[in-house]
Amino acid sequence: MSIDAGGWTAVAALTSSDVFAAGAAHYAITDPESWAAETHDFESRYLDGLVGPLPETRQRYLDRSPLLHARQASGPCLMLHGLEDAIVDVGQAERFASELDRHGKECALLTFPGERHGWRRQETIVAVLEAELAFYEKIFWG
Repeated sequence: MSIDAGGWTAVAALTSSDVFAAGAAHYAITDPESWAAETHDFESRYLDGLVGPLPETRQRYLDRSPLLHARQASGPCLMLHGLEDAIVDVGQAERFASELDRHGKECALLTFPGERHGWRRQETIVAVLEAELAFYEKIFWG
């Protein structure tokens, strides 16, 4: 998976519609407002093009925050995150998983020591693919 908004798209879709039975997200932004404040300078303006510049569009950030809408999740979620991710801190996934749990929504969070934003180690790639396959088997075939 490349560095893009795929993780955020997955959790945002899961929390803003009832179309999806489940979601799997790699190193996802789950709270765009806090992410904009906590990421490194190079990425700090990334959401300006996706959501809008802060503080002018703050309400849009709140409206689109998967974390703030976790209670509305339409199904379980698998979160996968590297512990050395300097672009999206693992705290994003931890807070989202905790919020899903608080609202009685199923969530599994798998973290990977030594991994950053994007999987690099073969053993991690294998573990991620196996975890996703097991997750999808559980969702689609019980």
